[in-house]
Amino acid sequence: GMPLCPKRRYQAEEAVLLLEYCRKHDIELRENEPLCQHTTFKIGGPADALALPDTVEKLCALLRFAAERQIKTAVIGRGSNL
Repeated sequence: GMPLCPKRRYQAEEAVLLLEYCRKHDIELRENEPLCQHTTFKIGGPADALALPDTVEKLCALLRFAAERQIKTAVIGRGSNL
């Protein structure tokens, strides 16, 4: 999948929204995931949330969902752009 994570510490309400959305749409969501496991140089602290949609369609829908709720995100791809 294409990793996606919020850009700032997200609030409890946002956490619930993301968790429910990801469960409903069969998207893996990891909380407090070490980004070092997802970057080329193996560096990076924990992401508040890391979504791993397995299709472009799921990625686009999740980005729309987050934008509509003003949840800031960053697409990290394969981790070489961080």
